[in-house]
Amino acid sequence: MLKKKFIKWSPQMSAPFNFPVAGEWLYVKYGFDSAVTPYLGGTNLLQDGMAVSHQLEKEIKGHVPKGTDLLWDSWTERKWYQADIDFSRKEKKILKNALLSTFPSYDNFDDLLNPKQKNGSYDIFNICIFPGGKIRYYLESSDYNRRICLDGLHSQAKEIQMNQDFLYGGSGMRARSEEKYWDTMDEYFDEMLLQGKYYLPLETIENEYDSNTRDRIEYYRKHGAPNPAMWDPYFKRYNYRVAVLMEDSKSKLWSECCHFTNAEMYERFLPVNPDNVIDRPSPLANMDFKWDSAGYAYAANLYFNEEETFAIFQEAFNGQDNSLDNSLGELRILVGKNNDSISASLIVNGKSYSFNKIQMDIERCREHYLVGDYIYKNYKEPHQKFVGR
Repeated sequence: MLKKKFIKWSPQMSAPFNFPVAGEWLYVKYGFDSAVTPYLGGTNLLQDGMAVSHQLEKEIKGHVPKGTDLLWDSWTERKWYQADIDFSRKEKKILKNALLSTFPSYDNFDDLLNPKQKNGSYDIFNICIFPGGKIRYYLESSDYNRRICLDGLHSQAKEIQMNQDFLYGGSGMRARSEEKYWDTMDEYFDEMLLQGKYYLPLETIENEYDSNTRDRIEYYRKHGAPNPAMWDPYFKRYNYRVAVLMEDSKSKLWSECCHFTNAEMYERFLPVNPDNVIDRPSPLANMDFKWDSAGYAYAANLYFNEEETFAIFQEAFNGQDNSLDNSLGELRILVGKNNDSISASLIVNGKSYSFNKIQMDIERCREHYLVGDYIYKNYKEPHQKFVGR
């Protein structure tokens, strides 16, 4: 008998990497009158990147998420937002159908080099909080080889004025203390952003904290609060596919992992699940792939330039979201005959647009998953990254 598919999911929350938030009250609603949160305090859940978070072991079975109940502060905007969302019947149907769907996946738990075919499914429900109070929702496989953005499901929070109890440490379920932690809300945000009387040189921030904190603070000091419209191009979909080609006909592509600007991603092992791709994706942000040639195993990482990428997609598709256009484009990744060079171009309606600002590295070894030697690298760490990631 066919095994019946049951709905199960774990909650996650996230925010764009450079624009962290602090959650005071973060819940996903389900069932008749139940809610669950992945949030245990601190900010590590909410500053890892779009749809990226630390998963907690809280699994919900048999129920579809039916809404969210959120209260958070957006540091770089110096604002508070609140959202008490109940999904409509149509939105819950979108979620249910996606949670019941499957996709071609793989299992390499027993043998990394010989993955086995299996049906994958989504079991992580991620709520991503953006500046401006925009909320987007993602589903991901806990095998981490596919993530999708639910375009038909998004919400808008409202900006609020936080009450003065917060300055005394009182919010959510925490009681107000006698001691006042901050004199004003501006002082609170100053502390969170290492600004004001907490202002430190960037080198000191990196030494005392880490390079990620330095990057966030440096961006904020240069540009201030983000414009929520900066994410509009991140979520535009285009009718194209990614194709890795080899000049040497004896070279064989082994695996491929693509990350797109809207945080969607897929990973596929060509002999096992070649059909695990995302149709009409947003622009490609970075990718890695592996191939075999002449007794060696190769691995490459490609990091696209944000300004160049959006400009090329804008020009190639005439500034339009061509997600419903019947003409198919191809982002062609071409590996040179000697396996030590890679070029990339977007081909739409017979016209080719070359990417000239990609950072990349190529590694060679005797077998995949072993430590190899770089045979090509055109950048120094850290590699370039998309600002709104």
